[in-house]
Amino acid sequence: MPGENEQIQKIFDVLLRCSPDFNTTNGFANMTHSKFEQISCQMKIDGIGEAQKQPQNKEEPRNLGTAVHTNTSH
Repeated sequence: MPGENEQIQKIFDVLLRCSPDFNTTNGFANMTHSKFEQISCQMKIDGIGEAQKQPQNKEEPRNLGTAVHTNTSH
């Protein structure tokens, strides 16, 4: 998958920025929940993991749930 290595590199950059002790032997095990929250937020700010999402079609269907009466002779 193109760009996968770049994504992984970005993730590690964020981990090291948010948690310098990540690079130590027990760094990952010693992380607190709040540290994970901080890392998750930073990844969203950096747009990591967003690139794989396909753009959604935002256009709503026309006349959804509205009946169109063509017969006007009552």
